[in-house]
Amino acid sequence: MNQQFEMPTILRTRETHWRDLRQARSDGRVERVRRGFYVTVSRDRPAWEVARDRELAAIAAAAAALTSVFHGVVG
Repeated sequence: MNQQFEMPTILRTRETHWRDLRQARSDGRVERVRRGFYVTVSRDRPAWEVARDRELAAIAAAAAALTSVFHGVVG
């Protein structure tokens, strides 16, 4: 089972103008996945794909929000 798919587009509030995000949210083109992070939404796909993209975006947003890089186990 080797399915290929595109990663969802993640928008960061610090890289996107707030007016553009506000308009996109009101149009239903993006949804907030985490503070400071939004994901593009495509309603013309199956619900499970939309849910998968939301979860992938939440994971990517959490990783991007981390301030330190993991360098392995210390000891």
